[in-house]
This record gives sequence, structure tokens and C-alpha cells, in this order.
Amino acid sequence: MLRGGLMAVLLLVAGSLAASEPSPEDRAALQALVERSDAVWNARDANGMAALYSANATLRIIGRDVAVNGASAIHDYFTRSFAGLEPGMRHSTRLTGLHPQSDDVVLADAHVRLIRVDADGAETLVREFTTLTVAVRDGKQWRLSAVRAVALPRAQTQTPGTSTVGN
Repeated sequence: MLRGGLMAVLLLVAGSLAASEPSPEDRAALQALVERSDAVWNARDANGMAALYSANATLRIIGRDVAVNGASAIHDYFTRSFAGLEPGMRHSTRLTGLHPQSDDVVLADAHVRLIRVDADGAETLVREFTTLTVAVRDGKQWRLSAVRAVALPRAQTQTPGTSTVGN
């Protein structure tokens, strides 16, 4: 058992060393995946969201007791989640790191913000998450295989008329 675990760690480390930086094409494709994720979330498109995931993907939101397995269950989760969203909620993701594990597997770090946009255009930061995602190459495109989102402490309430959103 110990030998098998050690071998898995060695293979993971060897893969990490062999693929230290994604190619410019892969970097652009992974950034496009992040942008599509925000776009379909903001459109409340559960079908589009599920299409970004591999068939056997997993989604966990730590701190919210969310554990979903498989693209079909992920679709159902987003269908329910989107139905309960208040109007004006937006999803904004900033990719903060890409760590190739092999030519077809990348570990991605990101920071996600949920923002409420009021009718007058005022924005309020509602919630933030840090995410760790495994993306896998599926033919010519990348898909989400494992997403782990950790809710950060809630944003502080701001004085009316001031924005809590900044870069």
C-alpha cells in the first residue's frame, strides 16, 4: 500500500516537472474556459454550465455542504441554484495560476466573486470564493473535471451608495 502511494506521488511530481508551463495555446484555451464559465453562469444557463464539465466531474463547495458527482447531477445542481438567485447577481472569475500536471491535465487556481448589480448600476460584493480546479483536455477542448470552491469570509456591508467592488 505504501509503495503504491509513493509511486503515485512520484508520478505526479514527475508529471509536474515535465510540464512546468502551459503552452500559450493552452493558456488561452483555459482562460476562454474561465470566461465561458462566467458567461453561462451569468446567463443562468444550467445546460451550458454542465457542458463545461467532464462526464464524471465532481463539484464541491466547502462551507456550503455542496458535493455533486457527475455532469448530470451538476446540471441539476445549477438548475436549482440558478432558480433561487436574486436578479442582478453576477459571477466574476480571475484565474490566478495554472499548474500543468501533464499535457492533458492542469491544476488551476482562481478567485471568484459574486456581485450584486443594482438597477442604478451600483455593485456590491456579496461573496468570494477561492477555487482549485482540475481541468482535463477532451479532444481539442478543456473541461472541468474536479472543482473545489472554498467560501471566504463574508464581505463587510458598505455604506449605501458606495461600491465594494474593486480590482
